[in-house]
Amino acid sequence: VSRSILVRNSCGKKFSYASLPSHQRDNQCVEAETREVKRVVPSAFWGTAPTPPDIEMPTEDSSPAEYERYNRAARATYQASMPTCACGRKFFPSSLVKHIRHCNAAEKRMAAVRIQSQYRAHQARTRFRKILVCYSCGEQFS
Repeated sequence: VSRSILVRNSCGKKFSYASLPSHQRDNQCVEAETREVKRVVPSAFWGTAPTPPDIEMPTEDSSPAEYERYNRAARATYQASMPTCACGRKFFPSSLVKHIRHCNAAEKRMAAVRIQSQYRAHQARTRFRKILVCYSCGEQFS
């Protein structure tokens, strides 16, 4: 990696030192990535929101080692935020959808999620039955 190239922790893309601050303010790539994840990846597999690296962004006068240390930290935070399969592997959203189709661990997790959601729906239906109250006598009817 060139000395003046920095990795953005929220999208994993490389930017020049001059263009990274404007890209960080813009934040469109994060919003686009979030939309894609929510659109194509089941919620049981969503990753966490990326956090900024613990290392301060290098300046133009910083050494190549400082750039490399920052880039490693930014890549690590980006990879930690990627959607994760039940088998433990991390993927880009489109790749995860393809992987889930063939992964036994993912299939078991999806089955568990379906069972949980069906159970919650059943609880909601039985716990909160509509009760009608007669306006004249106050008696309750289900």
